Amino acid sequence: MKLQQLIFFLPFFILSCGTPTNNEKINWAKLSASAEPKVIQLLEENPTKIIWFTLSANPNAIKLLEENPTKINWPQLSKNPKAIK
Repeated sequence: MKLQQLIFFLPFFILSCGTPTNNEKINWAKLSASAEPKVIQLLEENPTKIIWFTLSANPNAIKLLEENPTKINWPQLSKNPKAIK
């Protein structure tokens, strides 16, 4: 695995080992794009850290988007395959 790939997956590794104590070191933009259940749970627990532009295109974030319609980025939501019921 290349260093660039390791850097990308580091936040997901940290989450699998437990919630970090320093949330400021988390890459919230990458996490907002992740569909992992633990990541979605972390985002629900930290709504002020969510990058709504990225989250709007995340198919597994529909619940969060429905709960926060004023924060949706509508052009990004149009890319979300689960946005249409």
